[in-house]
Amino acid sequence: MARSNRVTTILNPAPAAKLPPDMLHMVDYVTPNETEAEALTGIVVTSVEDAEAAAKALRSKGAGAAIITLGDKGALFHDRKRTVHVPPFFAGPVVETTGAGDAFNGGFAAALAEGMDPVEAVRIGSACAGISVTRAGTVRKSRSQGIGSGWRARQKAGSVESRVAACFSSSQCRHKQTSPGSQITPSPEVNKRPNAGSGVPPKRSG
Repeated sequence: MARSNRVTTILNPAPAAKLPPDMLHMVDYVTPNETEAEALTGIVVTSVEDAEAAAKALRSKGAGAAIITLGDKGALFHDRKRTVHVPPFFAGPVVETTGAGDAFNGGFAAALAEGMDPVEAVRIGSACAGISVTRAGTVRKSRSQGIGSGWRARQKAGSVESRVAACFSSSQCRHKQTSPGSQITPSPEVNKRPNAGSGVPPKRSG
């Protein structure tokens, strides 16, 4: 139904488990962490290089794009035309990691819904996750208060929206340093997807 209506699909395969055959062919973005990526591909993920190998394996299984979340190593984005390592964001001392993956996926989905480039959406997701681990427990928000409802326009003091915005305008939240040249690597897959970078995938056949 989602594909026939040109709706973007995001699969967060948590908890780690095997998926039904051909499910990934129906997914535009799959967002496993290291453990989930290993369960889906058989590749042990302990580094950015391992994540790239796992992401390529997920694409070979049918996913439109794979995003491997790597905790304090950031996230690895891989689609048909590019591979990008997004460093983690540091928003303060880590208090609890429960819900960090959910925060990442929520921020990523909201950014895509606002028309952002997928890699920029990964940055937003990473910033949300970086903020979420600085507080205990998880935060529930109503749909009307959701981060996808024009978060750029709302700058209420202390809100998740304003803190994410601060990640891109001040030193409150910053990328951790990575080795030179580790962030962007051209993908050997040269065929470009229609609407690439729009956050809206092309309608697929089959």
